[in-house]
Amino acid sequence: MALKRNPEWVSALEDSEVFVSFEDEPKIGLMGLMGAEWHTLGIQTDDGTVGLTRALDESTVNGMGFGVVARSFTPGAVSSTVDILEENAVTRHLAWPDNVVVNGVVIKRHTPRAARAHVAVVRKRENGVVSIEVSRYKAHITIPEQGRGREAAGRTVNIGYEIGPDKDVLEERFFKVEGGDVVELDPKIFVEDATITGDVAAGTAIQLGGAEGEEIAAEDTILTPSSTEPGA
Repeated sequence: MALKRNPEWVSALEDSEVFVSFEDEPKIGLMGLMGAEWHTLGIQTDDGTVGLTRALDESTVNGMGFGVVARSFTPGAVSSTVDILEENAVTRHLAWPDNVVVNGVVIKRHTPRAARAHVAVVRKRENGVVSIEVSRYKAHITIPEQGRGREAAGRTVNIGYEIGPDKDVLEERFFKVEGGDVVELDPKIFVEDATITGDVAAGTAIQLGGAEGEEIAAEDTILTPSSTEPGA
């Protein structure tokens, strides 16, 4: 069945905040609890966005009389940008990760090293749905433009995500805040296999992928277009 338009999926952002952690294995609670290892980048520009780009490099093959007859893709960079108004200890470290302090004097060293940190992007929608998108591996972070004028202005933070051995990049979690309380968004369709009526051997049920039950890894999840906005 074709995906239908749904006004409930249209919701403006009430707030957005980006956190970084320099720890190797930082954690976030399933209901949005963040520990002391996470540090905010600060206030974002009011009209700004937290960009996310997933690049695919395309190659084409031309056929005589037909033009392009085949296409192939290879994964490119996954990256983000965010404009931050604040200049604080965290952003200063991200801008100059190889600083040295001698007798209270900060010596800014221009080396080829970029700052490394886990990145968590928190978005709160006006309908109360909160999403947390966090990198599975430490990202490369740079702040190339350092200038400041009389008026406060955002400085762009560039984030380059690392791709893991399983081609994994990010984790995302949704929950909802109602009346000041966190409410978990329970799945509507997905349930434990034991509650499904029918039997594969009898032909009254089907196991997708053709795998036996014990061959299926529960953590392997593929999102369909109708499931990319849980809780919307």
